[in-house]
Amino acid sequence: MHSIPVRAWLVTILCAFACTFDLHAQQLLVRKISLTVKREPLSQVLQHIGEKGDFYFSYNSNLIPRDSLVSLQVSNQTVQYTLQRLFGNRFSYKETGNYLIIQPGKVERQSTISGYILDDETGEKADLVSIYDKTRFVATVSNDQGYFKLRVKDRSVPLSFTVSKIGYGDTTLTLPANQEVTIRIKPKAILLDEVTINPNSRGERTWLGRTFLSRRLRAQSQNLSRFFVNLPYQIALTPGLGSHGRLSSQVVNKVSVNLLGGYNAGVQGVEIAGVFNIIKNDVRSV
Repeated sequence: MHSIPVRAWLVTILCAFACTFDLHAQQLLVRKISLTVKREPLSQVLQHIGEKGDFYFSYNSNLIPRDSLVSLQVSNQTVQYTLQRLFGNRFSYKETGNYLIIQPGKVERQSTISGYILDDETGEKADLVSIYDKTRFVATVSNDQGYFKLRVKDRSVPLSFTVSKIGYGDTTLTLPANQEVTIRIKPKAILLDEVTINPNSRGERTWLGRTFLSRRLRAQSQNLSRFFVNLPYQIALTPGLGSHGRLSSQVVNKVSVNLLGGYNAGVQGVEIAGVFNIIKNDVRSV
């Protein structure tokens, strides 16, 4: 009869111990419960959830309407799903030991910059004007009525943007958040024989470029012809709808992944295109 070394016994016992501890220490939010309540106070419903999940809730009584009547039915669902049914996205949750702490939800701070852009000399509304912020890497283009609207997640001030259009001088200004503004841009005072017009890059002149690039995307590329940035990667569904938004035409990527099609300034590494990728410059390597 072979004897089992003491070390093997110890390893087996420790593994069993670890498995038991892991089950006990399972994250509270992923524990599954089944519950049916009808017009019960919210405080009691939370108590039921805690009993089903074998944990306790902790929260500020001023944060939650404890006397609100609640009807709810869940079957073999996680605690997180159940709380989502109850509160939506109003709260966040922190696990401390066997307590689940209910906290105020994190509100995403977002501001809107909007208004009209006018030609300073004629007073006419200026279309296809680029409004962008290099720091936050967000951009948009004014429509046929000179109107623009840009959403930014950061409310910190100042909100500084650059306004650009071919034939006009670039303007950098600070814009107030959540207010409609009027911006005037001045035509450049240059001699006609000094103007060299290159309406589209090579990629934009191809059949793909003419077919899939909107008028506003092409205008963005022309307006920002001197602004380029190198970034690690791009992920895009279609031209203009991806990780770089309307600034994709100004980005040189190391890796470009396009589900249907993409649009960028260049690729200096690997390009993966579902159907196509429109680029201004050549792919440097594969």
